Amino acid sequence: MFKIKKIFIFIINIILIKESIVGEEEIENNELIPIPMIHDSFKNLFNFEYKIANKYKIGICMIGKNFSSVMVRIFCSLENNSKRHYGIEKCKKKEYFNSLTELEKFHKIGGIKKLFKKYKMLMIIRNPIDRLISGFMQLCYFRTYLTDDEDYCYGCNKNLTCFINNLHTSLWNIVNKKSFPDRVHSYHYYPQTWQCDYYKYKNYYTYANYSNSNINAFYDEILKHLAAANVPNYHINYLDEKLHSKLTPHGTIDKNETNDYKDYLYKNQDLLQKACEIFYYDYIEFGFDLPDSCLQMKKISNGL
Repeated sequence: MFKIKKIFIFIINIILIKESIVGEEEIENNELIPIPMIHDSFKNLFNFEYKIANKYKIGICMIGKNFSSVMVRIFCSLENNSKRHYGIEKCKKKEYFNSLTELEKFHKIGGIKKLFKKYKMLMIIRNPIDRLISGFMQLCYFRTYLTDDEDYCYGCNKNLTCFINNLHTSLWNIVNKKSFPDRVHSYHYYPQTWQCDYYKYKNYYTYANYSNSNINAFYDEILKHLAAANVPNYHINYLDEKLHSKLTPHGTIDKNETNDYKDYLYKNQDLLQKACEIFYYDYIEFGFDLPDSCLQMKKISNGL
């Protein structure tokens, strides 16, 4: 009887050990688990993330690949220029801020709650796959503005499969505190729900959807927000004209290669599912439609 009991305990221990190993492998691989939103903040690549036009009580949190290079120039135009001179131009470095705390202290607003109460704070969002492909094309395919020794693509060059797999692993390492965020990757690739202290202030932002397929509607939405902030008509008309010109020399939307890579991703179901794991909460939080092949992953997520 005693021997039978010992054998039984031995078998139970083996089962428990096996279950523990399997659990560790599932957590390590994260094969079907969407990458969560992190409750943390880290500095923007260019040491700026926030900008306000103080006299119009409107501001913005800038996210890479979400029209940020144009929006920052628009806000500099609003803040710095007079009726006779309101051209699109770059701001002085001191007018950018890494955090909402830095911004409100510099302008002596009296706290972040008062900032959101007094100012309309914009956050521009974009379809996650469009944004991912745009960042990949700029830094990995066309290598815009990069020197020969710069690499922000995990050594994958133009290989999108390699890139997405490495990005997926890198983000899980950050979530599990095995590595620190990379500022270049953060600006161009990390989920939008990881930006702008979204986890803290998501209910206070005003959102505008930067859509490749309906760019004129996006322009109209931006101008509508500016008009509501009492930006003069002459200035809005000027910005309207500039928006319809080519303000972003490193833009990749209209390039044939961009469409080829996007088509490749949507036709590769395994790779697309991994992209959906990366940007799952961007899809859910901002109301973008998950690709059909990722809907099964959504059901698994809901069952966790």
